[in-house]
Amino acid sequence: MRLDLQLDSESISTFEEPRVVCRLTNDAETGVEAPGPFDRSGAFGLALLSSAEEPLRRMDRQTRQKMLNTGRVDTTADTQVLEPGEGWRTKIDLASFHYPVPPGEYLLRAECGDEQSEPVELNVREQRPLRIEVTRDNPILDAQTLLFTVQGDDGVEYYLRQHNAGRPLGAWYSRRVLAERNAASAFVAAAGFYQAESLDLAYRKWVVWLEDGAAAAAAVQDGVMDLSTLRKAELPAGAELLRAAVWTRHEELYIFFRTKGTGLSCQRLERGSLERVFDHTLRSEGESPVAVSADAGGIQVVSGWRGLLVDRLRWRGTLEQRLHVFRSRLQLKLVHSESPDGRVRALFTEAGKGPMMQMVCADFRKDSLNTYSMDKLPFGGEPREYSFDCDFRGRFHLLVSTNRQALYYMSEERGPHLVATGEERFHPVMCAPKQVYVGLYRREHGFRFVQFQRRRVGEKLPALAAHPSLG
Repeated sequence: MRLDLQLDSESISTFEEPRVVCRLTNDAETGVEAPGPFDRSGAFGLALLSSAEEPLRRMDRQTRQKMLNTGRVDTTADTQVLEPGEGWRTKIDLASFHYPVPPGEYLLRAECGDEQSEPVELNVREQRPLRIEVTRDNPILDAQTLLFTVQGDDGVEYYLRQHNAGRPLGAWYSRRVLAERNAASAFVAAAGFYQAESLDLAYRKWVVWLEDGAAAAAAVQDGVMDLSTLRKAELPAGAELLRAAVWTRHEELYIFFRTKGTGLSCQRLERGSLERVFDHTLRSEGESPVAVSADAGGIQVVSGWRGLLVDRLRWRGTLEQRLHVFRSRLQLKLVHSESPDGRVRALFTEAGKGPMMQMVCADFRKDSLNTYSMDKLPFGGEPREYSFDCDFRGRFHLLVSTNRQALYYMSEERGPHLVATGEERFHPVMCAPKQVYVGLYRREHGFRFVQFQRRRVGEKLPALAAHPSLG
């Protein structure tokens, strides 16, 4: 038997993962029963080694199951009888098999039963994020998609990762996009629909960006951008593109602009033109954040005005309902509106970095409104970054970084817990559907999600190690 391993690229960023091709060939004179490429017993996998060939981690379809879901691990063996000269070939994106690989020089080796490939060299270079855009939608699977804006050697680079919202430890893919475009201010549009006919739509995204004075967008399937879908049109005069867009089952793409004063303009991006759909007047002005989501019935616009306003509009712009769901004298700091379920999350703080804070989560399908207030953060330093989520019981979970280069996690029941230190910006992402997951950037390992293990004795975040065990 002969096992061969080939890397898609021998040098990658910390914001992408190795993609490999493995080939197993029977070069014996008789047939041989061998593990197949989808073996779940652990017989087939890949080993990450140090440059001195010390084992650091093993990646196989058991580790993949642990990274992507919380169910029992299937250890079923998958074998094939290979006749002389026969074999199999498989392509693997290791983003779903383990935590992101930290910067450094490594060797990667394929293993299948008693066979081993020759190790290949892998270089993972350190890069720092400038911005992380998070989009959550659910066209058939509940997904959390991250678009990283990274400073590269020759300018800004963009990397796309798609995670399961229920367990974001692994990613379905982690790939660079927009490599050949003069792109700026890129973000991911949300799918404003739910359907059960096609699983492929779970892995289809639309990326929107600015390019040479125009708005542009293209579809991405399984992390690969399809430039045959490119749409590009000149920006309207005096309008500012919001980092908010939705796309429909028929791949109509709606993007939104802030216009003078309190104006909001919805326009459909076509090939070569922007088609005005409607204009809407907001109560909020200036820099107050605005969030947009959609479902089959229409568009939801969330903004701040003496608290939190939710406007439900038909697809043609008719105002169907305006809800003042929460009243506050504090300043709206963060707001998210999720497609297609319309769940709204908002965070308010005192102007001028005051200590008071309020968190709100409104779920209209469940007819629930959860709120939580804090008079003062229970640690020192001025807050710099916030991220929060509300779990299925209505409890809030919060990440806050400070000007003392510290990142803290807390919830209504516990905290604060010091997560990490030493970064000016951690780019935190809180994800707490049932279990609690903390997303953060560190120079030692790039950006990764780790689970907060409240009941664990000792370290509550063991996956912050460079090469954590999945046992």
